[in-house]
Amino acid sequence: MCNKAGSRSCSVLYTAFDVQIFSDEVSTKTYVDLFLDLSGNLREVPLQARSNYVKFDSIKPLNEDKLEHGFRCEIFKSTGLTSNFRDTVESQNVKLDTNRYIPTNYKANPKDFSAVFYPSERKIICELSFKKNKTAHAIVEEFLKKLVNTPTLNNKFKRIEITPIYEKITADDINHNKTLTYVEAVINNIPDSFDDLNIVLSDKDRIFLKSLADSNLESYSQVLKSKKAKFLELTDLNKDFIRLAIEYGFVKFHYKNIDNLTEKKSTLNISPFTKRLKIFPEDVYGDFLIRETRKIAEQLS
Repeated sequence: MCNKAGSRSCSVLYTAFDVQIFSDEVSTKTYVDLFLDLSGNLREVPLQARSNYVKFDSIKPLNEDKLEHGFRCEIFKSTGLTSNFRDTVESQNVKLDTNRYIPTNYKANPKDFSAVFYPSERKIICELSFKKNKTAHAIVEEFLKKLVNTPTLNNKFKRIEITPIYEKITADDINHNKTLTYVEAVINNIPDSFDDLNIVLSDKDRIFLKSLADSNLESYSQVLKSKKAKFLELTDLNKDFIRLAIEYGFVKFHYKNIDNLTEKKSTLNISPFTKRLKIFPEDVYGDFLIRETRKIAEQLS
C-alpha cells in the first residue's frame, strides 16, 4: 500500500493549468493577491455531477516572507452516498449509518488532493492521483473555473481564466522512451512537391519522401511490436521514420509507465498534460510536492 509515510515506492499523477488575469497593470503581485483573496473565502463549490462538491481546505504561502514563491493548496472533494464521511468541523473521517440523520458538517466519500500555485509562472499544478485518492481532470478544471468566477473576484480582477495545459508529444518523447512496447508510425501527408521554400529537409529525408511521392503512395506506415516481456530498441532508421511521421502524419504508441501499467498515446489526440512521478519511502511528501511541482511549472513556462 502506498501512503505519504509508506514503506515502499508509489506514484503520483499531476496535471497543470494556466491562470490568467486580464486586468490593468497585471504583475506577479496581482496573482499573489488573487490567492490571498481565495484563502480568505474557502467556499464549497457544487459541480454539475450530482452530490459532487469540491473546496480548498487550506491555502498557505510556501514562504510567509516571500509570497511570490507560491501557495500550497489542500483540496477536499466529496461525492455520492456512502457510509464514509468527513466531519469538517473536527477534520476527521467517520463511519455513519446513512439511514439516520446526517449532520450538515458531514461530507460523504471524502478525498484529499494537494496543489501548488506559482504566481511568477502563473501555473497551478494539481494532483490527480495519489494513494487511494483519484479524481478526473474535468472535475479539477470545473472546480477551478467556478471558484474564480464570482462577482467579487470579477469586480476586483476584471476577468480570470483557468485553462488546461495540453500535452505536446515530440519525436524525442517517443524516441527516448525506453519502455516502448508498440509503435505505429504513419506518413499520410506526403508532399507532392519539394519546391516550397518552407519545407526544410535533410538530403536523406528529401530522398525518402520523394521516393514515396514517386510511388504514388497515399500513405506509408511502419508497425513495431516488441516481443513479450521485452521493450523495443529503436534503430536510427526507426527514429528517423518516427520523426517524419510526427511531421507528415501521426504516431500511436504504447509504453509501460512507472507503475508497470501500459499507457497508450497518440499524436492524433490532444490530451491534457499529465506527469506521473515515483515517490520513494525516504521522500518527505511535502518537500517532494514542492520540489517536483516547481520543476513542472518552470518546464511549462
